[in-house]
Amino acid sequence: MEPPEGTFVEALIRRVRLAVADAQRQVGQARRLVELCRIADGEIIVRRCAWCGRLSVGGEWTAPESLQGFVPPQAVDNATHSICPDCTDRLEHEGRSHADPRR
Repeated sequence: MEPPEGTFVEALIRRVRLAVADAQRQVGQARRLVELCRIADGEIIVRRCAWCGRLSVGGEWTAPESLQGFVPPQAVDNATHSICPDCTDRLEHEGRSHADPRR
């Protein structure tokens, strides 16, 4: 006995959505690895949050400890200061900063 048409289509849509989400996650990981290689080669400057100290790698803000062995210490020491989205939101919420009108 064949499953009803709607059930098959819904299952297929779920599988496609899961596959797309997995592909997006893998692309994000690949971007992070490429950026880590460029940082290690000295091609780009690391951004470090001036408030919490996390580093921006591949569009994600990560604790420096989790990148040990991937990012040379001199790249972290020479990082340019920035502010991560979490700290921006916290500072805006505390009233210590104003929202960026471009956001």
